[in-house]
Amino acid sequence: MLYQELIRFRRADNLAAEANLEITENEILKVLTVLRKSPGSELLMIFNFAEKDVELLSGVPAGSWITELNSADSQWLGPGSSLPPIVDSKDAIALSSHSFVVLRQQYKG
Repeated sequence: MLYQELIRFRRADNLAAEANLEITENEILKVLTVLRKSPGSELLMIFNFAEKDVELLSGVPAGSWITELNSADSQWLGPGSSLPPIVDSKDAIALSSHSFVVLRQQYKG
């Protein structure tokens, strides 16, 4: 179940710890983006509150990002997703209606 995975993810990534948050919204597309920066970890969460699918042409900051969680995946009974396992700043982000994705910055090293 999705809520159990969210709880596991929150605990594993210590999401209750202090972090810097950068929050942006797009009222026209009905999209909320949260960039969470903490020592050694950056998470990007993108939420689509719209009744329709959206495509963000510049959805992620520079670098490579690993798709950690996508609520549109069929394993969560979503419609399926075309979002690849690794996304970079040149890729468009397609989000199904009423869905969200969590991406993790992939560090080299």
